[in-house]
Amino acid sequence: MTTQTPKPEATVAGTQDGLSGGAEPLFLVIVGNGVFATAALPPQGTAVIGRAADSDVRIDDISISRNHAVLHLGAELKVADSDSANGTWVRDERIPSNTPVEIKINEAIRIGSVTVIIQRRTHKLRTRRLRTHEYFENRVEDECARSQRHGSSFVLVHIVLGRSIPINRIDDTPPVADGVRRSRRAGTDHEPTPRPQDPDVLELLAGVLREGDVVAEYAPGEIEILLLDAAPELMARVIRRLEAALAAAHVDARLGSSWYPRDGREPSTLAARARSRAHGAGGEGEVGSIVVADERMTALHELVGRVAAADISVLLQGETGVGKEVSAERSPQLSARATQPFLRLNCAALTET
Repeated sequence: MTTQTPKPEATVAGTQDGLSGGAEPLFLVIVGNGVFATAALPPQGTAVIGRAADSDVRIDDISISRNHAVLHLGAELKVADSDSANGTWVRDERIPSNTPVEIKINEAIRIGSVTVIIQRRTHKLRTRRLRTHEYFENRVEDECARSQRHGSSFVLVHIVLGRSIPINRIDDTPPVADGVRRSRRAGTDHEPTPRPQDPDVLELLAGVLREGDVVAEYAPGEIEILLLDAAPELMARVIRRLEAALAAAHVDARLGSSWYPRDGREPSTLAARARSRAHGAGGEGEVGSIVVADERMTALHELVGRVAAADISVLLQGETGVGKEVSAERSPQLSARATQPFLRLNCAALTET
């Protein structure tokens, strides 16, 4: 059985009988035949429970329908059955389909043959470990090799914070006096300017990411994340949740991502592409300053993106005005050389000698 973390949204202020989203986060306990798991829940909004791959909480059990039930989270907690085959049961009664029924914290709900319980963490969870860039590089290299052997995929996410927000480091490095720490990558003193209203970025990320995902500090104000073992469509949802969590906390941040193997098969290619996209040098679905409407042109730009992932020479041919220069500029923007200078050379102006 696998579970996916649903989308975090704005925190609900205040509490009422322990039902609303205060400082203590909600999570779902899942108990079945030989199965025990937990999944984080957003403080408000909805979370779909089902067997489908795109469910917010995925339960791989034969008694669970693809889209079995929906949890409504907020000042009141409710559950609604989504026309499931085996029903949703609250207080030993099967609830009608598509009719939200109020539930309470710690109340058992039967979904098919699986029991789920919404609980609130009464103690602060262990803060997610912030790894070093060197550790991150080694993990990405290992994942490239493993994914090549097993045909799996993973995603790199690069986050650039738009202002001086402190990133709390939780590792084995002892703190340096006076709040100054040495940047391992740049080799210079980095003095963040924490303010009382600044959010804990790591805690925001921990509310979205899974336990096995890797978070590291690339440089002061830049975070890199390794999202492991999931289909691209699921990772796209995680990225959207990261954006939503940062936006809800009013964190000025830009995100870029790269996908193995679509965007490359080498660690340096994937890392450079994610970082360049976070810095605004191009991203998925973008075509620079032009608008693409024709399906054939869309396919052409997708081809340019795939070619850019390889370390090869490219010859573009075509009549005047078809967009060779645009494609020539876009290819390095999506490659590992995105941060390097782009040299334009008019071959027609060169003499044979």
